[in-house]
Amino acid sequence: MPRITSYHAQLELAEELKKYLNGLQERLDVVIHHFEQEAGKLYDAGMMDETFNDFVNNYMNETNNKIRSVIDIVNGRDIPFVDDYIGRLEELIARYGNA
Repeated sequence: MPRITSYHAQLELAEELKKYLNGLQERLDVVIHHFEQEAGKLYDAGMMDETFNDFVNNYMNETNNKIRSVIDIVNGRDIPFVDDYIGRLEELIARYGNA
């Protein structure tokens, strides 16, 4: 299958990637929220205080912090890369058209 390499096609692909990355951040944030909700349900169902606190403080919080770290990386590196690429493509389109 031939690859479509026009600037407009590349721009569309880059915009789709950015859309995906933004959605990824949102989905990961939802994962954190659901994880906390599920832990809360276990506590409400009778999980012992000590066990719940140990889990939250020594496990869940660390996992959530790692997920937040991924969100930060996507926001701080991946999306800016795509934004820069989109900007360069837009410049090329303005200069040369849809070559």
